[in-house]
Amino acid sequence: MKIIHKRTECIGCGLCASLCKWFEMIDGIARLKGGVVEEKKDHDEMIISEDEACVKEAIEICPVDCISSKE
Repeated sequence: MKIIHKRTECIGCGLCASLCKWFEMIDGIARLKGGVVEEKKDHDEMIISEDEACVKEAIEICPVDCISSKE
């Protein structure tokens, strides 16, 4: 599963970080732990193979829909 987090749309509520170990709060916005950050892009990406349930929960609870995933 690939997690995609649009950091430019993140409002820093922290819900994803409180629900899922793959997220952390840095400088007031969520980031993917160990995710690839490309400055030219508006999002972080990371491929995981476990704990997909918490990612799905984070996607559902995000108030601005800035988290998505691809199989």
